[in-house]
Order: sequence, then C-alpha cells, then structure tokens
Amino acid sequence: QAMAKGDFKQHVPITSRDEIGQLARNFNHLVVALNETIGALKQETNKTENILANMSEGVIAVDHDGRILFSNPAVEQTLGAICGPILEGTSIKSIGCPELAHVMAQVLQHQESQSNELELNDGKTSLITHIAPILPPGEPASGAVVVLEDITELKQLEQLRRDFVANVS
Repeated sequence: QAMAKGDFKQHVPITSRDEIGQLARNFNHLVVALNETIGALKQETNKTENILANMSEGVIAVDHDGRILFSNPAVEQTLGAICGPILEGTSIKSIGCPELAHVMAQVLQHQESQSNELELNDGKTSLITHIAPILPPGEPASGAVVVLEDITELKQLEQLRRDFVANVS
C-alpha cells in the first residue's frame, strides 16, 4: 500500500528461499531500480528547469490548443510590460500580443518550424522568434515551443551606425 502511494523506500522481508523468497528479492531489486530511476528523472528535471530559468531568451511552451504550459522569467522581462502577464493555463491569444499568437497558431496548424522577426509596442520592441512544434513520433503536434530573442538594442545600434555613416558622408 505504501508503494501505491509513491513511497518506494519499502522493502519486503525475505523469510524463505523458495519462490516467495525469490519474489521478495526481485521486488526489493525493483524498489532499488525504481528509486534510482526516479532520482535520475528528478535530477534531469531540475537541470532542465535551471537551464530554462537562467536563459536570457524567453521560452514559452503551449499545448495543441494554444494554452500556455510554461514560460521562463525572461518572457516576463521581454513581454510583460508590452503584452501583460504571461500566465500558465491562459491562451496565448489572451496575452495581448496578437502578432505572437498568430505565428504560434500557424506553427500549430502547419506543424512546421518558423523563425520570424516581430515588431511590438508600435515598433519600439523587436523580437526574433524561433517556433517549433512539439511532435511526438508518429503523432500530430501536441504543442509548440517559442524562443524569444529581444533584438531591440541591436536594431537601435544598427540605426545609429547607419545614421552616423549617413552624417559622415
């Protein structure tokens, strides 16, 4: 019963050398293997969460209906002031960035990756989006992931360079 509730630290006492004893040994080996597997999965999950949390690029994952499953802190920094709060469980269409919602919908519909440059906030914010469908083998897209790269400063520097070259000429 403890294992049914997720407690995999239980061991069955081995009281005989017959089939019941062998079953108990096998059960105890299974418990050790399950603990190792669960530990490895938790470690991988923590590593992935740390990587995503510390990326400078924003990452949003949506399900096949466009509901937000995940967003990292960089999304809030990049889009929060422009599009409003990015909340898990809400539709990508409801965040106040119709341009992003549109390209996400295209990727979900056509199940093909896209990279786009988006101008938001009346052209004051420039983003490069890299969007890829989540494609389980042999199945339709179960969602999509977008990586948002804020290139606003880069575009401003490029404009300054162009202006400088024009003034020098």
